[in-house]
Amino acid sequence: MKTFNTILIDDEAPARQRLARLLKDHDEQINIIGEASNGIEAIKMIDQIKPDLIFLDIQMPGLNGFQVLEQIIHKPLVIFCSAYDQYAIDAFEINSTDYILKPVKQERLVKSIERLPQQPNQESLQEVVSSMIRKYQSNHSEKKEPTSIPVKIGEKVVFVALPNISYFEAEEKLVRIYTSDGKSYLTDHSLKSLETKLPNWFIRISKSALINKQKIKEIKRYLGSKYIIYMQDQQLSRLTSGRNYKVVVQSLMQF
Repeated sequence: MKTFNTILIDDEAPARQRLARLLKDHDEQINIIGEASNGIEAIKMIDQIKPDLIFLDIQMPGLNGFQVLEQIIHKPLVIFCSAYDQYAIDAFEINSTDYILKPVKQERLVKSIERLPQQPNQESLQEVVSSMIRKYQSNHSEKKEPTSIPVKIGEKVVFVALPNISYFEAEEKLVRIYTSDGKSYLTDHSLKSLETKLPNWFIRISKSALINKQKIKEIKRYLGSKYIIYMQDQQLSRLTSGRNYKVVVQSLMQF
């Protein structure tokens, strides 16, 4: 029985921990050799330690799962783990690739591991991955990016223009929208959902904040791996990035 050296890639630490815990029951086949919390980190790790298999989230800060597959040189087997079923195209269900919806359940994980080939054909795998990337790019090129977000206020709906939004911040079970002109609105969309729907000039900098990178005024190093991000808005907002988002913030400072 082949043992697959494996990397877990997910921006949410609890999701990685849950997956690692479930995979302990399969340690004869799955040997976890690393974890990555974002796409940029994942690319470096994959090409450096060359795993046989990766468990890959799709929606992540910086680069999403498809963009990771586009940029890696080493091509491992891929099992996608995502909270969103709209990406589950037919190619995920063939040969050496699978697609699991979160939260991952042990019985579903067993089926994925059983599908892993003992002697994977790398050329065939490359074609599967290339097919997924082409389908993803085609789907997204056909979609029109939203220009505003609807917010219900009493009996009316206000449309908040995206270019006027400075940032989104989690507030208990809701998310508050802060605009450049000092206004704020509540929405019941989660930050994770907003990440999926918004244009790529909105970027997650912590578990609780999603910012418009076009509104950044300056970035200063803070404690440890954190940064303070100053926004160009009426309220002169200051946001602190999360420790796990260090690579994402650093990418903002590159030309």
